[in-house]
Amino acid sequence: MDYSLAVTEHFILTLRIDERSGLRAVHFLKNGTIVHKTAYSRESEWRYPMSHNGDYSCVVFTRSPDGSVARTKTRSLRFAKATPVPSAPKNEEFAVVGVNTVTGIALEVLAESKNIVEVIDPTRTLSGMAFGLPITHASRPDVLTIGHENYRSAVELDFPFRLSSADDNILTRALYRNSAIDIYRTARSFYLRGLLEGANFLQNYILFKFNSRIPYKAVIGAGTRLGVGGISAVVHPDARIGENCVIGQQVTIGSRGKPGDLPVIGDNVFIGPGSMCLGGKIGDNVTVGAGSVVLEDVPSNVVVAGVPAKVIRRKE
Repeated sequence: MDYSLAVTEHFILTLRIDERSGLRAVHFLKNGTIVHKTAYSRESEWRYPMSHNGDYSCVVFTRSPDGSVARTKTRSLRFAKATPVPSAPKNEEFAVVGVNTVTGIALEVLAESKNIVEVIDPTRTLSGMAFGLPITHASRPDVLTIGHENYRSAVELDFPFRLSSADDNILTRALYRNSAIDIYRTARSFYLRGLLEGANFLQNYILFKFNSRIPYKAVIGAGTRLGVGGISAVVHPDARIGENCVIGQQVTIGSRGKPGDLPVIGDNVFIGPGSMCLGGKIGDNVTVGAGSVVLEDVPSNVVVAGVPAKVIRRKE
């Protein structure tokens, strides 16, 4: 088999085969370990971007019309020109602008990702400490500034923001790495402390990113998590969900509008994807099968499934 193996565009490993007979699949190897596989096709060229230095080669599988497969290993090619993206500075210092609840909300959202060292008071009337940080009256050249966009006229802002879930700003970027349940817990904390502006911002962000409605008024116990990060879940604002539960994607935990018919779910409950819990209380240690519709009370230590959901097995 005639082939050429070369580096193109500085970092692309390119394999070309002149013969077009038969179907071919290619495995790309780095230092003898497979790093990429292609499906069988009639292509004559395959490309793989090399991001690390090493010895690269390919194994070509050619399938004949009778179903037999021939295996051909190419020569090795050493790549030593990898240029990884530089790491961001780890010791950058930030200051937040304003002594108010919006600044406090921003501080909590950014606490784990930014090294915030001071608070700037643009009115120049306050001194001492705020949010556990020293108050200053002006920005410093070596400190990056974060503040609500309305402070632009008073302070030159490096990272302006609004409490808008649809914006691309320093707050939404910090939230992006978090799961829906983590963001809910911060929103719940804001709500319990009367910081409704922050609670609503985070609740709307969950809806914007995950297409899920996880109200901060709902009570969700410790250790409970949402499947696939929390995609397409809908929870009633008055729901009470126990500890260490797993709630799959596209689950609805609601009611049918009857008086007192509010969702209550016990501890250690698994609710499968696509299920609806629309009535009755669910006990502890219950498994709700995928696609089920729960309309009545469910005792503890059982498996339920179906539409409407029925007990199909008791747990030991």
